Order: sequence, then C-alpha cells, then structure tokens
Amino acid sequence: SIYNKYINNFCFFKNCYNSNFIIYSVNNFIPITTKKNALIIKEDQLIDNVVFDIDGRLSLEVAIDLENPMVSINKYLSEKYNPLIDDENDNDKSSFTSKNNNRSSTILVKNHRNFDSLIYHNNIHSIKGINNIKRDFDESNYLFLHVSNLFKNEHFGEVFIIINKPSPMFLRVKSKTINLFLLNKKNILQLVESYFNKS
Repeated sequence: SIYNKYINNFCFFKNCYNSNFIIYSVNNFIPITTKKNALIIKEDQLIDNVVFDIDGRLSLEVAIDLENPMVSINKYLSEKYNPLIDDENDNDKSSFTSKNNNRSSTILVKNHRNFDSLIYHNNIHSIKGINNIKRDFDESNYLFLHVSNLFKNEHFGEVFIIINKPSPMFLRVKSKTINLFLLNKKNILQLVESYFNKS
C-alpha cells in the first residue's frame, strides 16, 4: 500500500492493531500541498480537519493584538481550559480504544509529540478565544508569537474536534513547501463512535 510508510510512522497510529481503524483513516486522507506562511488552522475557529505533517515544519502560534496587547495577554493568563487529561488517569482518558480478537489496541491522543495535550498541560489558551479574531482579520494588526513546532509524522486537531472546542492557536506553514494529509471532522467522529465508544 502507498500508505504503509505513514501507517508505520505517524504518531496517530502508534500502538494501533485494528486494521479496520487504519484502513478507514487512510482511505479518507485528503492530500494537500501548500507554501510557507499559509494558515492551516486559525485561532478561535472550530477545527474541520486533523492535520498530518508528511514532510515539513508547522508552527503553532498565538496572536497578540497590537492595539490592546495587555488585554490579549491577560486573557491568556486568566481564561483557561481545565486540563483535558487527568495525570493520574492518563492512559484511560487520552486514548481511542478498540478491540480486535480480544486484544486491546490504543491510539494515543496524548503522546510526547501531540500538541493538543501539550497546550492543555501548559494552560496557554483561553476557553473563549483570546482575541475573537474573525476569519478575515488583518494579520498586520497582530504580533504572532511562536509556541511550538509540528514536525514530520506528527498531527494536530483531534482533541479539539472531539470536545467541540475552537483551536486555541494558529497553525502556520514554516517550510518553503509542505505536503499534508487532512482527515475530516466527520471521519474523526466516526472513528470515535466506532472504536472509542465501544466497550
């Protein structure tokens, strides 16, 4: 299969032993190619797709309103999500779980390179969206601060799709060009329904 190298390397499929889960996912991958500085996900927007990084670098960024910088910063500090993941029950609360011939397999939502959970643990973002930035906002009015990188084989977005919360950050292309896979929201929710919600 042309997807074998992605199945073997993507963090999303780590510890997954259910072939149906994998087949459904890769059959619904949408390939795209885009260029440096393209915004893939915008802050305070509901996420439509999980983004899989095939071969480049993406930057997670927060925006500071240059006209009201302290208002933006104070909102970051004061309006926080409660952590999604309880440290004492990490494995139970942070995974898709499926059964395959009585063998439990787990797709980690939280792992060392999953920034959805990293953001939660660092309490960087606001529950309401810090700046109420509209889809057609003028970037020249904002200072963008780099928070972290997303590299080859990593992904972003499934946690926020599952809990139906807007993205706390911008996801921007930093490589000259980049190839990505997108997995649509409806496909993620179908995976949750088919595998995570079953005992």
